[in-house]
Amino acid sequence: MTPPAAGRGDDWKTLFITTFGEMGRMRVKIPGIPVPRGKM
Repeated sequence: MTPPAAGRGDDWKTLFITTFGEMGRMRVKIPGIPVPRGKM
């Protein structure tokens, strides 16, 4: 299952929005904050 919204892109200024059948993206002016990931 994918999250409903996630930020990424080379500069962290792309917001990805997912639904059950589609995925969209939107450019924003303020970059997101990277979330540190532990071991999976």
